[in-house]
Amino acid sequence: MASLIVRWRQHGKWVVTSFQEEHWHTLDTLRRAKKHHSHNVSHKNPLVKNLMDQLHSYGYGPLRITKAINGIGENTSVTMQQVVQHLRQDQMNNIGSKGVLVTAHFHKQMQLDPNFYFVMELDTGTSRSMLWTDSRARHEYFT
Repeated sequence: MASLIVRWRQHGKWVVTSFQEEHWHTLDTLRRAKKHHSHNVSHKNPLVKNLMDQLHSYGYGPLRITKAINGIGENTSVTMQQVVQHLRQDQMNNIGSKGVLVTAHFHKQMQLDPNFYFVMELDTGTSRSMLWTDSRARHEYFT
């Protein structure tokens, strides 16, 4: 198998320390190479990700999303596992655009009213809880 070993030297340069040119296996044809894991990057395409999100928001499951994207036929090929992984990442970050707007609104209220209180608990990128209270409620609580 071909190999190339590159090492970092103390004088601040990368140096090739070993190079072996011979291949011990036959090379795949271009048609077969497309099926290799390293060549399958369509699930990382922003347009494909957006399409996955849209179809999921319409209630489509991972299998139907996979069939729909693969049915387009424009060199897009995703597996159901890739769709599930993308949807899982989206679910892990459950703050979403509405949560960001709510958080921005509360931060604005904190700037306008020094007695406005807002705190948000996060755990690995997900919102666990939000607590806010305005100055009137805080005044009533402390009196």
